[in-house]
Amino acid sequence: MHCASATSSAPAVIVVRGPLGAEQARTLYARAQVLLFRGRATGIICDVQGPADLSVIEVLARMYVLVSRCGARLELCCAGDELAQLLAFAGLHRLRRLVRQDT
Repeated sequence: MHCASATSSAPAVIVVRGPLGAEQARTLYARAQVLLFRGRATGIICDVQGPADLSVIEVLARMYVLVSRCGARLELCCAGDELAQLLAFAGLHRLRRLVRQDT
C-alpha cells in the first residue's frame, strides 16, 4: 500500500486505551493505515488518556513508523506521567517529544 495525498486538512484522532489485546492493537493500527493510505487525514493524534502499559507503547511505536513513512505527523494527547515514563524507559524519546503540552 502507498500513502495518498491527504484530501482532508486535519489529522484524525484515534483513542488508544490500554491494556490492549493483540486484536485491539491490530485494529487500531489498521484504522491508522486506512486513514493515511486513503488520504483521509494529514496525520494521527492519539488520545492516550488512561492506563499505560507496553501494549500501548507498541501501538504508538508502530503508528510512529507508519506516519513517518507517509510523511505525516503523529501527536499524543492526554498523556499522563506514567506513559511518559514508559516511553523513556523503552528508549522511545522521539515519541515522548510528541506529547502535546496543551492538555
